[in-house]
Amino acid sequence: MKKLISAVMVIVLLASMSATVFATNATSITFWDEEQWTRVGGRPDNVKEIIPKDATVTWSSSNPKVATVDSNGRATAVGVGTTTITAKSGSLKASYKLEVRPEAIVPPTDPKVLEAAKNPGLGVRGLHKQGLTGKGVNIAYVGSGILDSDVSKFTHSEFSGKITGYKDLGWNSRERLMGRGNSESSYKMTFNNVYKAISAVVGKTVGTAPDANIYMVGVYGLPATTAGINHIVERNKSLSKADQVRIIVMETYGGSFTDDDVLKAYYAAVNNAEKSGILVLQRDYIFGYDKYNPNQIYVAGLGAYYNTNSPDDVSKATTNIAEQYDFQDTKNRSIFAPNARRTVAVNDNSYEYFSSDRGNFTQNAYLAGVVAMGLQANPNLTVPQIKKALMDTKDKNNHMVNPPAFIEAVKKAK
Repeated sequence: MKKLISAVMVIVLLASMSATVFATNATSITFWDEEQWTRVGGRPDNVKEIIPKDATVTWSSSNPKVATVDSNGRATAVGVGTTTITAKSGSLKASYKLEVRPEAIVPPTDPKVLEAAKNPGLGVRGLHKQGLTGKGVNIAYVGSGILDSDVSKFTHSEFSGKITGYKDLGWNSRERLMGRGNSESSYKMTFNNVYKAISAVVGKTVGTAPDANIYMVGVYGLPATTAGINHIVERNKSLSKADQVRIIVMETYGGSFTDDDVLKAYYAAVNNAEKSGILVLQRDYIFGYDKYNPNQIYVAGLGAYYNTNSPDDVSKATTNIAEQYDFQDTKNRSIFAPNARRTVAVNDNSYEYFSSDRGNFTQNAYLAGVVAMGLQANPNLTVPQIKKALMDTKDKNNHMVNPPAFIEAVKKAK
């Protein structure tokens, strides 16, 4: 019996030594940000690169009551506060600070509140009463595509009859997204984001330009987005002036694109579009911003919302300037638009109220509708004139767009 026990102990010891000997230690662990924040329930993925990829890494959180972390370095926010997420591999150690903030507010359940939140605010409905609804203005949406590329499935009473066409340029519908390992529910959620954005611009009761038209281009990734912009420019050449797209709404794709050739191609497309008379509204900061297009508008909106007690008072609006990427460096061409505390359209012909900015990236769609009203008021506006009017009339303190002041400015533009 003693021999058997000894043999087992030897095997366990050898196994332990083998695991230690053959473990691959990381030579480098890097994060996207040294400090990051999220809301309770958020799952930020801040791991940029581990070299080699198969390295053995042990993860820990200094305060598990604030956030936990799994074996892949993915944190889960469980409580308000700060914690340090640390990765160890052999003698190598790397960490970053994570701040967890509470949700902004709990979504209301009172139907009257939900209905009131359909109001775009900031004086937009007053402009609608003056007949400024974006009528006759064509807008292109470049972003997530339509489910199965079937336009007949993309229906909602908010934008029924407003979709003038659809082009798939790399979205590839269900097969593409499901092929990236996303679940069916994740696919439907992404598709739902398109409903929100489209309704925020041309929604009959929730949009800023309810009588404008939308042409959609389904893309995934920055190269496909570049192709989408070029497609709009080429398509315009074959259309009458009345049918040409004047505004491109970029869904997103901001972030860490460091491939210089990809960035050059993207900004070349943006610059070409704007030279041809199409305003490109981009949400999120993309590296190369200053280098390739120092005049592009940066549409900010994290947690931006109007005062529900005074929805038309732009000066009382809330904008979380501190949470915007490099805001101080880009404020001269950055502008906020509401994307929180709003009711917008989702699929199944229903609506949803968004208490915070999470999952409701509609600020550039909102702004596109404001510009569409301006183009209705003055169809001969140039892209530089639009940009100047937006920057000149935004609130000087909170940098929120001021639709009535913008309209007055473009009416006076020659």
